[in-house]
Amino acid sequence: ARAARGAIVVFLDSDVIPEEGWLAALLEPFADPAVAVVGGTTYVEVRSSYDRAFAAFWFFPLRDATDTTGELTEVFANNLAFRRDAFLAQPFPEQAEFRGAAGTLAAAMRADGRRVLRRSAARCVHPAPNGLMHLLRRGACEGHDQFVRRRRELGDATPPWRWSRYVVLQWLDGRARARIRERAPALRLDRAQRALAHAVATVYSVAALAGHLLTRLDRRLVPRYLSI
Repeated sequence: ARAARGAIVVFLDSDVIPEEGWLAALLEPFADPAVAVVGGTTYVEVRSSYDRAFAAFWFFPLRDATDTTGELTEVFANNLAFRRDAFLAQPFPEQAEFRGAAGTLAAAMRADGRRVLRRSAARCVHPAPNGLMHLLRRGACEGHDQFVRRRRELGDATPPWRWSRYVVLQWLDGRARARIRERAPALRLDRAQRALAHAVATVYSVAALAGHLLTRLDRRLVPRYLSI
């Protein structure tokens, strides 16, 4: 960002593929000088049954076919643009998580009175994890992040039963099932595909639980051995 010369700095991950018209849609809201951040929409590729199973429960929403501009609530750094001077004055914060710095920064900019918008037509497609090991690593890293955030919120003296209850409810129960139930009609999942989605979600959840427990044991383990 410091080396750039343009007024806008765009972040795009190497594993996403922009749709046609992505960049123009992402930049258009910056015509308003009050806008500091614009996020596009990223969704999971759904070419195979495995892709559909992963898209059914993961945190990326399904493809949004609309063309709207509104307040940005879900922030993903793989498809995001900043006004360069605002970003240099207030860059990504230093934090221990793999993900979340973009959301923290966007919230801070909004609190400072800057506009933080989402442009639905700035779409990118993201692949599902490339094989079992990649799936397990992603799950472990998410479990690591959840532990770090929860520890920051609750402090170091959290009773073990609160951690156990949180882990069970967060990873092995409601959230993935609720997403699968909600997204199944749009993804046209039949009974077998729903069962596959639940199976993949369970594997991911167990990996997240393992990442959570490893991080509780030693915060260096997941970043050192299972980093994505």
